[in-house]
Amino acid sequence: MPLASLHKSAFALKSLITSTALALVLAVSATSVAQAEEITGIVASVDYEDAIIVLEDGSTLILPEDTDTEAYEPGQMIQATYEMDSDGNLIVLELAIAE
Repeated sequence: MPLASLHKSAFALKSLITSTALALVLAVSATSVAQAEEITGIVASVDYEDAIIVLEDGSTLILPEDTDTEAYEPGQMIQATYEMDSDGNLIVLELAIAE
């Protein structure tokens, strides 16, 4: 195979690999962003020990381990940003008392 053809083939392969890698990075980024959602609701109950909040509509929010669960109580309106895990659990990323 002539050297010029070999160079073109190597360049084409590099371009294909780079394009594929870029497409994968963009796909993963888009998936991560698309999964985050928001919910607003009234707290029905708080499991302070297991860091779980149940809203009046039945939604169950699993809080991060470092959350000060004592800041939340039944009757409060809260707003949460969450991701759903593979089991359908709502894993809270951000949580605040709504105004």
